[in-house]
Amino acid sequence: MIKEFNADMMLLARSLRELNQKDIADLTGKTQAYVSKVEQRVLPASSDFIQNLSEKLGFPVSFFYQSGSLAGVPTSVHAFFRITTPKAKTLSRLNAEISLRILHLRAIKDNLVKHENKFNDLLNAILPQPDQPEIAARKFREYHEIESGPIQDLVYLVENSGILIFPCDFGEETNEMVDGVSMNVPSLPPTIFLNKDRTADRMRFSLAHELFHVLAHRVPSDTMEKEANRFAAELLVPAEEIQKDLSDSISLNTLAALKPKWKTSIASLLYRAGELGIISTNQSGNLWRQINQRGWRKREPASLDLDAEEISLVRDTFFSDPDVNLSELLHLHQHQIEEMYQMVTE
Repeated sequence: MIKEFNADMMLLARSLRELNQKDIADLTGKTQAYVSKVEQRVLPASSDFIQNLSEKLGFPVSFFYQSGSLAGVPTSVHAFFRITTPKAKTLSRLNAEISLRILHLRAIKDNLVKHENKFNDLLNAILPQPDQPEIAARKFREYHEIESGPIQDLVYLVENSGILIFPCDFGEETNEMVDGVSMNVPSLPPTIFLNKDRTADRMRFSLAHELFHVLAHRVPSDTMEKEANRFAAELLVPAEEIQKDLSDSISLNTLAALKPKWKTSIASLLYRAGELGIISTNQSGNLWRQINQRGWRKREPASLDLDAEEISLVRDTFFSDPDVNLSELLHLHQHQIEEMYQMVTE
């Protein structure tokens, strides 16, 4: 805790509530200019303003006096947003969600050393190179003794690598744009944030994709998203093995039958078949048209839905580890901690 009001915590709180400075001014009876100057640390926050801020935003007064700052937008998001220009509100909400979880982790960082060590052991064993994602995928499988076939529980392998996974609600607008993001924060285990509203097969691919970001990407690059996709494809559906299941007479029925085996979407399997040259461009285009006509781009048949894999490391770390004292966290973030617990137990 610090003695002075922390303007970063005010920005974090209003971003989580998806409010702008004018909204805060209206809620607290101040002018927008006053709110802006407080946020920029030009003016000190008055006691009545802080009290109103606490009541209207639903955070205890002590929340605004803790140390910390916004984490910044994850490396992988920079490349993603080259495709489209996000609204400032979208980035703010995403940043706030991630920053809050990192604040939680920093509060118990002494209890996370064992996870950080596990991750470092993995890195030293596979030595991932950004431009060799397929090799990294095969080494990751070898490290976890997955010799062949589908990975039955990817969440377990990722968590057993010392990587924390948070299922998140990024906010209505951001949820439409982001499947997952990841962060490598100094002195903390790497963390992957997944959109909790995605189907199990889509979350699984996103998890594999973000896994490569935390393994191999420290700075943005023009090729990082393609590299992460190549890693995810080889990790989940190894080229040498999937070619035995696919042929040049692929149909949607064939792909639908393979979905539960490989635990990946029909669309991913079709893309993989085209990428590996198993089917022609004309055949691939015809199947993509059929998928579009059936509306499977956005939602594949519910009858083929996969069971969600259990995310447990965050839950166990916060709620089952006897060395973790939640008293201060619960005081500062009671609503968010309870919400997080509900997400990881749904």
